[in-house]
Amino acid sequence: MGTGFSRDAPARDTGTRGGIKAAAIIAQGQLDRLRADRYAGWQGDLGAAIRAECAMLASVADYAVKHDLAPQPRSGRQETCEILITLG
Repeated sequence: MGTGFSRDAPARDTGTRGGIKAAAIIAQGQLDRLRADRYAGWQGDLGAAIRAECAMLASVADYAVKHDLAPQPRSGRQETCEILITLG
């Protein structure tokens, strides 16, 4: 007769806790806000042109030269996202 103990129980508990934590993070919208902030510049005309199916690297390069663009590196705030997921 079984003891009612399952070796898989701790893994299921961890999976359940992870699912609950993920659902809370999604519901709070924190990752969505971080992603929206990170890619806000892609919502303009240049972003739309780059995302267009007919966009070519040469046309994007021409646009950058014509408009004297000098984009600076920007953090994707990966550490913030990792902390959010780790600590929930």
